Amino acid sequence: MGPYTLHMPRGEGESDGGNRLIRLLRLMRMIEARPGLGSAELAAELQVSERTVFRDVDAMRVAGVPVKARRQLGGYVIEGEVLSSARGLEADELAALRVLVEEVAGKGQVPYLDAADRAVRRLAEQSSDAAREVAERLRGRITVRLAPSADDPEAAAPIFQALQQAILDNTRVSCRYETARLDGKEAVFEFSPWHLLAAERGWYVFGWRSDRESVRCLKVSRFISANSTGEAAHRATDFDLDAWLAGAWSMVPSPTKYDVSLLVDPEFVSTICEIRWHHSQESHPLPDGRWRLTFQVAGLDEIKWWILGRGPAVVVESPPELATEVALLARRTAARYDN
Repeated sequence: MGPYTLHMPRGEGESDGGNRLIRLLRLMRMIEARPGLGSAELAAELQVSERTVFRDVDAMRVAGVPVKARRQLGGYVIEGEVLSSARGLEADELAALRVLVEEVAGKGQVPYLDAADRAVRRLAEQSSDAAREVAERLRGRITVRLAPSADDPEAAAPIFQALQQAILDNTRVSCRYETARLDGKEAVFEFSPWHLLAAERGWYVFGWRSDRESVRCLKVSRFISANSTGEAAHRATDFDLDAWLAGAWSMVPSPTKYDVSLLVDPEFVSTICEIRWHHSQESHPLPDGRWRLTFQVAGLDEIKWWILGRGPAVVVESPPELATEVALLARRTAARYDN
C-alpha cells in the first residue's frame, strides 16, 4: 500500500505546515491503532475542532490514504497498513530529512535531536546505496540560517519533557514561573498544558492557567519547575491554535481587530515589500514611488514594535491611534540619545 504524499496547502488559520504534518501523522497512527475512533474523540485527543479533523481526513484521502468512515464501528478505519509498513527513502527525501535534523534540530531549535537522528539513521538503513550516497554528498552543503534561540535546550529539556508528558497524560502541572521582568520574582500556579509551539526564537506552551482562569501562552524557558499533580487537566474544548494565532501579528492576539495601512519609502520597497510579514498582507505601488502595505491584525501592541524597527522607512497611515503610539515611542527613543 502507498506510497502517500501529504500535500498541505496553507488554509485559513493554518500558521505552520510543520505542525499540521505532525498532527496528520498522529491522526493516522491513532486510527490505525484504534479503528473506530470518531471525529469527536479524535478532536479531543488532538486538541483541535471537529472541523479540523474533517479537513485532515480529507487531506489524507487526497493523498491516497485509504481512510474510511465505518458506521458499524462508530468512526474511522484505515484499510491496510500505512505507517506500519516502512519503505526506503528516495535520495531527495533522505537529504531533506538530514537537513531538517542537522540544520534545524541540531541548532537548538527542537529538543528532539537525538530521537530525530536515530530515526533518520533507521530510515537510511532501509534506503538504497544511491540514496544514501546523494544524501551524504549534500551533507554540509545545505545550510539553514535561523534566528538564534534565546533558550538553552539542555537546561529547558526537563521542563519540556514534563510539559510534553502532561499533554500526553492530559494532566495538570504545578508550576513555578519567572515573571516577564526577569527580576527574580516568580509566580506559583497550576497549569493545564495543551500545545507546544516553537516560534519567535523560543518554545512556548499554550494552556489553561488556573489562577487567571484563562488561556495563556507561557515561555518554556521561564519555567523554574513543572511537576505533575496527577489531576485531570482543564479541557481544551474550544481551543484551536491556528485560530488563536490567525489574527495576531506575532504571538499574542487582542479581541480588537484593526485595519492597518503603512506607507513605505521608495528606497526601502525591495527590502520591506518583498517579504511576506503577515498572512493578511497586501501591497500596492503608489504614483509617487512609495508602496502601501495593509494588514488586518488583532491588537496593535506587537505591530507597533515592528514598525519602530523599520525606522523612517515606514510611516503609519492608519489607524490614527497606532500612528500616535508609534510617534510617542519614537520621540521617547530619540530623547534617550539627546542627553
